[in-house]
Amino acid sequence: MKTTLQLMDPLQRWFDRYSRGYLGEDDRLDANIRYKQHHSTRTRQQMRSLAQQLQWSQREILLAEVIGLLHDVGRFEQLRCHRTYNDHQSLDHGILAVEILTQKNLLEHFSPTEKDWILTAIRYHNARCLPNSLQGDSLKYAQLIRDADKLDIFVSCTAIYQRYHNDPDAVALEVGFPLKPYCTPEVVEATLTGKSVEYRVLQTFYDCLVMQLGWVFDLNFSVSLAALKTSGALEELMEIIPDWPQMHEVKAVVRHYLDQAAKQTASVS
Repeated sequence: MKTTLQLMDPLQRWFDRYSRGYLGEDDRLDANIRYKQHHSTRTRQQMRSLAQQLQWSQREILLAEVIGLLHDVGRFEQLRCHRTYNDHQSLDHGILAVEILTQKNLLEHFSPTEKDWILTAIRYHNARCLPNSLQGDSLKYAQLIRDADKLDIFVSCTAIYQRYHNDPDAVALEVGFPLKPYCTPEVVEATLTGKSVEYRVLQTFYDCLVMQLGWVFDLNFSVSLAALKTSGALEELMEIIPDWPQMHEVKAVVRHYLDQAAKQTASVS
């Protein structure tokens, strides 16, 4: 069986070469491509960190890193062809990633079972909810990539959102929603009740931010909740959202949930 180094190095080189192939068309596309390159690398690192904290085996950590690196490989073709991150306006980038990885036969050195775990996690990393049929290792890898993906977005997007909030025209990265001074009631209600927000109902920039606050309820592992609490990213995101009456309530609910989760984590450790 090949070692972690023997497996990860070729995959990293392939990813770097593949993603660089999408650069050069225009500055705005290049900015979004580079963001996804860096996001993928950071998510690989986040997957390794979370898996290590969960005391997974070296082989499990390797699979987690592979999933983290390759989870967004469909984004590059999506951006080139559709100039958007919005799956509902273009295509499902999780499904596209699986198609690309299968066509390229990138996972040939993994067992059929491991390959299935990797592709399943990538397929569903961006789904609103995981299928009830997922169990065992398929479920745990899918849960971990969803956590790692969200954690990096919390941290990396806050500065982007702040710049967009101050001057939408100054941001080259796609945000995708107009800066209108309200939040859709359906988004507020879903977040207050701890439910995931359907992407199709988002209408404004603040809808996007409130939906992201609601991701707290969808983090699967205690180490993920602890990492979010420690990062301070949640509070930074909240500072961008105006303290309208309904937003004050949303923030209070999200803070309370994270604080209680952190206390439970501390009592167990």
